[in-house]
Amino acid sequence: MSTEAIAAEKPKRNYNALFGLTLLALLVLLWVILSVSTQSFASANNISNLLRQGSMIAILAVGQTFVIITGGIDLSVGAVVGFATVITAMLINAGVPVFAAILITLLVGVAIGLFHGFGIVRMGLPPF
Repeated sequence: MSTEAIAAEKPKRNYNALFGLTLLALLVLLWVILSVSTQSFASANNISNLLRQGSMIAILAVGQTFVIITGGIDLSVGAVVGFATVITAMLINAGVPVFAAILITLLVGVAIGLFHGFGIVRMGLPPF
């Protein structure tokens, strides 16, 4: 009976947490630098404005996450958002009340999404 020494493999390090913490640290550093350099950066109005502007991108990112998880990359999202913005502006300029303009724009966005979904699911088009 012989004994062979089996070299233990070093476990590979998972750097995902390190990358996430690095990005968070850079964000905090940027926040501190901007807060120190300007008086108005840390104000309630500016923080509210930053969160308001980031909310739309966050909603789009959640939708894109689901598309990417299913194996597709939908490049039409930006075009649909731009189209919806133009529709909203045109409706408001035409005198349509804001609530109705938003509702119509949402319905147009849903119709475009259903059309894209039909093409992808029923017709076998790639989600590109």
